[in-house]
Amino acid sequence: MQTYRYTLDSTCNVLNDILQLNDTLRPLVSNVMVRKNIDGSVPENNVMVTTNVVLNSDQEDILIAIINGYNMNPLKMRNMLETNVMGPAMSFGMEFLKRFSANNLYLEKTDVQIGTLLNTYPDLIHACITGSLKSLYATMLSMTADENISQGEIDEFRKRVEIYLGIL
Repeated sequence: MQTYRYTLDSTCNVLNDILQLNDTLRPLVSNVMVRKNIDGSVPENNVMVTTNVVLNSDQEDILIAIINGYNMNPLKMRNMLETNVMGPAMSFGMEFLKRFSANNLYLEKTDVQIGTLLNTYPDLIHACITGSLKSLYATMLSMTADENISQGEIDEFRKRVEIYLGIL
């Protein structure tokens, strides 16, 4: 076993994903560890990549290129979107669904009414679950009042999305 040390402001799971997706290094890397100080600063040699064997020069060059390119790696960028955009959007979507469903129960809608509503607007659930809130908003704009949903309900839930999206 060999440990390679670097200084890098990184996230362990992202760096591990980058290494695991590399066909050359995946079979060789046995552990990745990233340390940060309690105040969030990065100590010297905070990244430790442990391999099953001593890397040859080509393999070590690949590892160094990954370390040096970490900040521009698409997986790092996507992780930032996952954490800062999609996670909160999906949480909002799930809360929206919970409120929407509770409203149906509160108003004592029948199973047929709820089924018809969901069959009429199937994108509502998909948009909420995936955090696709602009799609959810488009669905809310397309809704029309009928025996399954009132205009007041549509207005309330559309407004909730507008507030979250910063439209209001």
